[in-house]
Amino acid sequence: MSFKYTIYQYHFRSPDVITEDLYSSLKYKLQNDKSFSLVDKKETIFREFRKPIIGGILTIPIIGMGLIVLLTTIPSMINYSKYLKQKHAYFQVMEYYIKTSQSYHDFIQKFYKN
Repeated sequence: MSFKYTIYQYHFRSPDVITEDLYSSLKYKLQNDKSFSLVDKKETIFREFRKPIIGGILTIPIIGMGLIVLLTTIPSMINYSKYLKQKHAYFQVMEYYIKTSQSYHDFIQKFYKN
């Protein structure tokens, strides 16, 4: 017996350079709203894969298929985990430079130094 399944590949790609207007808006929000962040804390592996995880767990007692569902989901979860780590790191660094920069041009020089 064989199974076919798809492994999803996730790759974080940095967005284009932000505009001065967007920079100003983000800086204002970051300075004045302590709950605002560029990093979405709700974006997690479980949130992305909750249906196959829950489905796999619920079907383990019924048939062995649940275990197969869980095992075939793991490679995609690992890829998604790497994607999230890169994305969160990027936006945490961006947030830091927006908060500490003196101006849009200062931010551009420090954050987009490559």
